[in-house]
Amino acid sequence: MAKKEMRDFTLAFTGKRVQVDKPEGAPAWMGDKAWKQQVKKVGIDKLEEV
Repeated sequence: MAKKEMRDFTLAFTGKRVQVDKPEGAPAWMGDKAWKQQVKKVGIDKLEEV
């Protein structure tokens, strides 16, 4: 098994969720409204060495 390496960066995101009508073909148990995420990558943050 390969050893995982630590990365020297993290990814930065912003986002929100909006309530939308249920999609067509959705299962019967799903409510009339559903939450949909809207996420955008805003950058990469470099980590400092200790």
